[in-house]
Amino acid sequence: MKIKEIKLLTNNIDAVRDFYNKILDLPIITGSNSFVTFQVGKSQLTFNKTETIIEPYYHFAFNITEYKVLEAINWINRKGIIINKVNNNDLVYSQTWNSDSIYFYDSVGNIVEFIARHNQKNQISNEFNYWDLINISEIGLPARDVNTLSNIIQEQYKEQVYLSSDSLFAPIGTRK
Repeated sequence: MKIKEIKLLTNNIDAVRDFYNKILDLPIITGSNSFVTFQVGKSQLTFNKTETIIEPYYHFAFNITEYKVLEAINWINRKGIIINKVNNNDLVYSQTWNSDSIYFYDSVGNIVEFIARHNQKNQISNEFNYWDLINISEIGLPARDVNTLSNIIQEQYKEQVYLSSDSLFAPIGTRK
């Protein structure tokens, strides 16, 4: 899925601004003391400050250039970011999604995923950098009742479950 913009909450705008702008090099489109918006390829990532929700966190994914996944690992390591290993591996292959993923936390506890989808060929011929972040492609919505939330989203946005779903996980949208 190609997401144009997501708006998330945070208790610490300064930490978010520093991480995404100074560490990941994402350009700031606009911001103030109460919000900041970054350009992520063709998408926008906005964080709004909240005082009412304590330590909100999310999981979201950025599509990355497909053939540069190993360079992305090196880039993340050079930035001093600790990669969340899965089964002792930096890179997680999904046969179902035909993709490789890299997971790490940002400065406020969000789970960020760089995902290289092998069905989407991208040709950018430079060393890996923030330009290889193509767009936001996933946003996780935690729910007590996944099936009910899934049905609401499908009905309201005229989307379908992608591949399959169950009571714990329901991917909605397309791979495009």
